[in-house]
Amino acid sequence: MCSRKVGKPTNSDITSLKRVWKYFKGTSDLGIRFAGDTSTELFAYCDSNFARDKQTRRSTTGYVIFYCGRPISWSTRKQPVVVLSTTEADYIAPAE
Repeated sequence: MCSRKVGKPTNSDITSLKRVWKYFKGTSDLGIRFAGDTSTELFAYCDSNFARDKQTRRSTTGYVIFYCGRPISWSTRKQPVVVLSTTEADYIAPAE
């Protein structure tokens, strides 16, 4: 959400960004641990919502990929096109 306002940030946007950086600084010693896992399964999940952005009417797609039961990749972003139904948004999500 912070990166969407890079062009014209407001004071509220800068305050939000400072809060994110403070969180990162306080959790820099945390990480993903794979020790002790015998399973090497890879799972991927994705989902979307229909026309979440009220201004552009574009849907949002999100995904997370798990390896050994832990997340290794994730993303969320607006879909590149305006869709006309939740079904269409759900078909675009895995294609992204």
